[in-house]
Amino acid sequence: MTIPYSTQTPHGELTIALAQQEDVGTLVNIVESVSAWQVARGIDPRLPSQPLHEVAAKRISHGTTFLARLDSTPAGVVTLGWADHNEAWSDLPGDAVYVYGLMVHRAFAGHAIGEMILHWVGQTALKAGKASVRLECDADNPSLRAYYERAGFIFRGEIEDRLGLAARFEKPAILSKSS
Repeated sequence: MTIPYSTQTPHGELTIALAQQEDVGTLVNIVESVSAWQVARGIDPRLPSQPLHEVAAKRISHGTTFLARLDSTPAGVVTLGWADHNEAWSDLPGDAVYVYGLMVHRAFAGHAIGEMILHWVGQTALKAGKASVRLECDADNPSLRAYYERAGFIFRGEIEDRLGLAARFEKPAILSKSS
């Protein structure tokens, strides 16, 4: 279950919609933009071993990947999970929506696109009857960890996943941006 999202921002209208197969190249472009920025800063982007086009196409085919556009220009991407498929949260029960692959094209850095996507995820989770939003990120990326903490997420411990050590974060599902 997802809810349509459209909001006015100081930079234009942000919309979030289900990604389609014709968006594969767009998603790859966003991932490459973020990955290049991370590598330039000495951060391991934790890219999958499969070609990015294949990963993007697979995620889109599952109907859980969403593309954020600012005035019709692709600006960000997020994939939602409705269950803890990798058992990263098995020690912390709860009914949540799981965030995977949240990325904002570097051309839109500073436009609060990521925060707005996370707000939409919180709304979507609440409307679906989920209590919280959960995600994992690279435990060795202090900037990313701080980003999620500033966004209201609470650190819930570290786990070893298929890409290395991951930090888990959780936030209650919310409707208002101030919550």
